[in-house]
Amino acid sequence: NQLKYNVIFLLKVFVKSTNLWTQKLSDKQLLIYDIIKELREEGLYYHEISHILNEQTELTTIRGKRFCSSGVHSTHKKIGKHLDRLNTTYHSQIKNIEILFEEKD
Repeated sequence: NQLKYNVIFLLKVFVKSTNLWTQKLSDKQLLIYDIIKELREEGLYYHEISHILNEQTELTTIRGKRFCSSGVHSTHKKIGKHLDRLNTTYHSQIKNIEILFEEKD
């Protein structure tokens, strides 16, 4: 007569993710961010960038207003952080692994 066992695996899985819920950025938001980023990399200040966006493009803020330096700074900082979070990868961890053998009745 052969003994039969139930095999039970117990483990804890730790998952960290930035992709559980994210609001998708619009094409307009990404375009504005790309312009601001490029102009900052060229050494321009936020008030100069707001002037360029207002005078040399037909772009407006998401709310349809003119750009101001604080809004340009906020857009650059917040969208930059958002994109950094999306591009961050975390590794899952498996801990406390146990294997139990339970005799069947």
